[in-house]
Amino acid sequence: MEAVELGLTAARGVQIAASLSTFGAAVFWSVVAPPVLRAAESVMRARIEAGFRRLFRASLAVAVVAALIWLVAQAAFMAEAESMADAAAAVWPVLTDTHFGHILGARLLLLLLSALALGDSSKGARRALAAATAGLALILQTWSTHAAAAEGIGRVVLLGAESLHLLAAGAWLGSLAPLFIAVGVLEPDQGARAAQRFSPLGMLCVAILAGAALAQGWILIGGLPALLGTDYGRVALAKLALLLVLLAFAAANRFRYAPAMQGAGGADAKRGLRWSIAIETAVGLAAVFAASLLADLPPAFHQQPVWPFA
Repeated sequence: MEAVELGLTAARGVQIAASLSTFGAAVFWSVVAPPVLRAAESVMRARIEAGFRRLFRASLAVAVVAALIWLVAQAAFMAEAESMADAAAAVWPVLTDTHFGHILGARLLLLLLSALALGDSSKGARRALAAATAGLALILQTWSTHAAAAEGIGRVVLLGAESLHLLAAGAWLGSLAPLFIAVGVLEPDQGARAAQRFSPLGMLCVAILAGAALAQGWILIGGLPALLGTDYGRVALAKLALLLVLLAFAAANRFRYAPAMQGAGGADAKRGLRWSIAIETAVGLAAVFAASLLADLPPAFHQQPVWPFA
């Protein structure tokens, strides 16, 4: 893969990661946080909600800026531009006359609508609407992936599986940063309650991710030779390994740190939980970039496997 293609992969990865964070922040605020915030002192509640608001807006800003950079870079690549002027001249035709441009433009519009929906974030309905529009922006991403290029029933299955995959990834990985904020502000026992409130959502997301990944792998990879003997399969294996690491950290959060925060060593357990969440977030970002790389590789079933065994 050439440097230009790697740059496009990086731009896509940043944009998707920021979109996941935008969606996850709104989901956590709407689904997980309300009972925890109601039980918190008013000062703590105000600090947490201010942190959520900054996180949502920062994630949204990064998603929009990364989308614009991705658009310019893709236009330059498609037009084989030799200067910034050539790249700038190619942006509008790519945006208006290509499938990529239509999908990215619609996603940008939905992200901006999510900011309008959130408004001052004073009402639960506004936060839920912001989550819904950010989720739609994620779903649209599937229409510029391998799923959209498939045919027949495989296309339907892949579009559905990838849509669920992105929503589950956003609800899980995108919720880690707001959980980090909440745990940092709350007293240890209340932080434990926030972590325990998040746990059922996380388990549901893991189940959806596993099912969606199985469907995608069955269609796009096809079997063990392609899994081990193609670039696509090996990157998919790396992504799977990162997912297993994520599960290990999630299990530690649920069964080690959260219960310990309700005991005498609550302060130390709280620090441990925040470190664990931070590392889990970093591993999640690596998984997102692995997924972005997969989008640039031809599916394994289109390649001749190099079987690694004699």
